[in-house]
Amino acid sequence: MIRQKVYEAKEPEKILTETHANKTAALKLQSKAEKASQRAASMHNDVTVGIKKSLDKAEEAQKQAQMKLDEANASIEKTKSTLSLTEDEVKSLESRVDEATDRTRKLVNMTDHLKAQYIKIMSNTKAAGQSAAGLKLKQFA
Repeated sequence: MIRQKVYEAKEPEKILTETHANKTAALKLQSKAEKASQRAASMHNDVTVGIKKSLDKAEEAQKQAQMKLDEANASIEKTKSTLSLTEDEVKSLESRVDEATDRTRKLVNMTDHLKAQYIKIMSNTKAAGQSAAGLKLKQFA
């Protein structure tokens, strides 16, 4: 069939020239396709490297965030402990203040009682002094 077509062709040189041109065009297209494939592979590689770098950065950021969370949790626990100790100290101080207030109240009551006794003694002493003075005056009169 090909031979028949070649026989039928009136201009074999023209056919050879066209075939050569088609072959050259096909080789150029193949070369372009190979270059495009290489560019695509390079882009794929660049994207893959970029994604890996991004994942590495994200992993590092996650580690840093976890460290900060751990530090915050430790700080919270320390604060809770300090708060508990402070509450205990406040309760102790409140108890001591209550005891001091009770003692002060008792001392005030004792002082008031002593004042009353003093006033009573002074009144009795004054009355006794006046009685004694009155008796002396009666004796001399």
